Amino acid sequence: MLLVLSLNPLSQSWLLAKFAALILYILLGTVALRRGPTMQVRVLAFVTALLTYGYVVGVAISKSPASWLVYLR
Repeated sequence: MLLVLSLNPLSQSWLLAKFAALILYILLGTVALRRGPTMQVRVLAFVTALLTYGYVVGVAISKSPASWLVYLR
């Protein structure tokens, strides 16, 4: 899709932020589902993954790395 739309993630700050948050979301998901040593760590990773997902959605909608903060103006 990046090739079709001719988008470069390094020149588009919102796209770079979205990819970075997506990688963080995946890592937090693995901690929440498998790699967390205790239930407390897994729950914390799960909640943080949900917040990261909300950030990714906000970046996708607003096309800004500020995510949902853009709409507070």
